[in-house]
Order: sequence, then structure tokens, then C-alpha cells
Amino acid sequence: MPDVTIIVFADATTTRTATGFPTSTATPSLTGSSVSTVLGFSTGSSSTLLVISAPTSAPSSKAGGSSTSSAAGPKITEESYATGNLATYLPCVPGTFICTSNTTWVTCDQTMYSDGTTAWVYEGSISVGPGMACFPNLSPYSSQTNQYAQQADTPSGFYRDDRYARAQPYGPCSGEGSIQCTSGGSQFMMCDHGGWILMGAVPDGTTCQNGGFVSS
Repeated sequence: MPDVTIIVFADATTTRTATGFPTSTATPSLTGSSVSTVLGFSTGSSSTLLVISAPTSAPSSKAGGSSTSSAAGPKITEESYATGNLATYLPCVPGTFICTSNTTWVTCDQTMYSDGTTAWVYEGSISVGPGMACFPNLSPYSSQTNQYAQQADTPSGFYRDDRYARAQPYGPCSGEGSIQCTSGGSQFMMCDHGGWILMGAVPDGTTCQNGGFVSS
């Protein structure tokens, strides 16, 4: 019986480009994963399976993804950048930041005035790094943050807690690890931390159809 090598891609953080997978095989059962596609090939005395799978639930991360809020809370769009006078968004929650554009952000820091009083204000504009972007986001006040007054120009019970993440030139997505076919099935994109990532050409001998790969 030939040796079998199984390659499992559980999320979109692993390199997925591969060639030489001309056939499609039945999807095996993998505990803890929702498998979308299995591709395999044989060479001599060995066989290899390429398994592209998506976790049963997508992780949540402050650094990740497009404009969001809590599941039950109000939504905020990518166009909700803080422009003009930032005093309209005060008071702010210490340590958070607010996007003034998709490439710039300002941190909520403590400042001291000439009369000796202090306050938390937005100051110190910073530009994002190459390939990164700033995304508007809302967070609900909690036991750690409810000592701060309601932030102005923000839905009641929430404050601006914007995100710094990888840019999403192909738009936001949901369903971590899901696949979107492009270029008539000759190329594909994958959902990675809330944004579509262009992966390039499909494996040799396959076509992308309905979010998966089939033998061509």
C-alpha cells in the first residue's frame, strides 16, 4: 500500500498555492473542521492529499478585519472615518484609537493643560504600514470601560474602538477559509480574517466552481 501524505490547511494563514493535483477525491471526515475540498494525486509509491478546510467557527481578534461591532449591536461602515474636529468624538476611552482615513489613525492619550488639569483626547496622527489599513469599529461599554462617559457622535452604549488590520482591496468577507471563484473559475480568492485575499491560479487540472475545486 502506498504511503499517503495529508496536507491540511485549517485557515488562511498558511500558504495554499500548489500544483499537480489533477483529480478530486471524496471528502474524508476530519474532526473539528468543515472540509470544502480534497484534491489528490499519486506519484510512484506515494500519494498526496491536499485538504482545504474551514474551522467550525471563525476566531475573533481586535486586529482582524473590516468594520464591525458586537453581534447584537449597531453596525458601522467603512465610510465612518473621523474627519474634521475630533473633539466631536470626546470623551474617548484611553488606549483606543480612531481612524481619520483608511490609512491614518489617532490614539486616545492623556494630555495636560496649562492650568494643570488633564483629559483624555485624540492626538498624534499615525500612518498605517504598507499593506495595512484602518477600519472603523464599535465596542460596547463594559465593566472595564463604563467609568468613562458616553462618547459623543457614537451610538448609545458604544464607543469607537477602531481596528488596524491588513488592507482589503478585494472587499470584506465572512466565513473564514471560504473560497470565491474568479476569472471564470481559473483563479480564486480566500476569506482571511474578514477580507478576500487573491490566491491566484487554481491547482493544475482543476476548475473553481461554487466555492470549491473540481477536476477539469
